Amino acid sequence: MNLLCPEDISFKFIKSLAMTDEHMSAMRDDKYGIDCEQYTKKKNDFEFGKPKTYYFMDGSEKEYTDLQKLCDDWNEIKNFDDPDYEIKWVKLIQKKETINSSK
Repeated sequence: MNLLCPEDISFKFIKSLAMTDEHMSAMRDDKYGIDCEQYTKKKNDFEFGKPKTYYFMDGSEKEYTDLQKLCDDWNEIKNFDDPDYEIKWVKLIQKKETINSSK
């Protein structure tokens, strides 16, 4: 069984983009097929806010903000051993259920 943990991932810098209000950098780990994108808002010309980091796995549209959760899903997919089935995550958007208290 091949288990991935965050310490195993080694991101290599791909590109960066400096925009008026934000900076973006992209990194990748080709060995495990994982991308990392980091966005940092500019407060002014010399100050930056706290960066927001997003992770993506090849073959999945799911977006992660926690690298450990991505590793957990990667381990589940890569170690799933039923040849007749595969794991797919889907995004479901539905209306919120609310309780109407104005009866």
